[in-house]
Amino acid sequence: MRLVIFRLPVLFFTLLFSVSFTTPDYTGKNLLLLLGTNSSTKEFKVLKNLWLLDKNYESTQTGIKFFINSTTGKVESILVAGENYYSGGNRFKKCSAALPYGISLNDNATALQKKLGDSQKLMGRNTLKFYKENTALEVSFTDLETGKISSIKFYKEAKPAKQIIPLNINAPAELRQQPASKAVFEQKRTQFEQHIPVVPPVTNNKK
Repeated sequence: MRLVIFRLPVLFFTLLFSVSFTTPDYTGKNLLLLLGTNSSTKEFKVLKNLWLLDKNYESTQTGIKFFINSTTGKVESILVAGENYYSGGNRFKKCSAALPYGISLNDNATALQKKLGDSQKLMGRNTLKFYKENTALEVSFTDLETGKISSIKFYKEAKPAKQIIPLNINAPAELRQQPASKAVFEQKRTQFEQHIPVVPPVTNNKK
């Protein structure tokens, strides 16, 4: 009897360490390794059980959601839930796993820009889009100024190159190629056009 009681704890810790050493750690930056992974692989099925994912590849308990391509079966994007995140009428708990690039769900916009660089605001949404190492991050806030992060969506996308806008070859050199924002481009073009001399039309007075 004593031998059986002794062996039970040993068996438990053996199983515990076996799972710990055979299951890859997909938290932190390793989470991004799952992008492009096929959901039918053994590794993903193990993670599906660990993260309590349902048939829609999401878990309101662990605060994570995977978007799977219906044709290829591959992971297209990963969303982690923050404050007051709802999907399909269900409220998700705040994800407690470590996130890539040292991101915290308690970060504000300023803190994120220090970690990820410049961002752009998506039209009509309280969402900032960042690019980091060929990965796009869409960070949605309850409110951009005073709110908290409600969700972060990760997916593969390279940062687009700055747009080069060709101008009139007679324009000053600094206006021929303008990679800045459209607003700056329009302002400088207007300034240039205002300085173009008006040439009166040539009329023929000969009879």
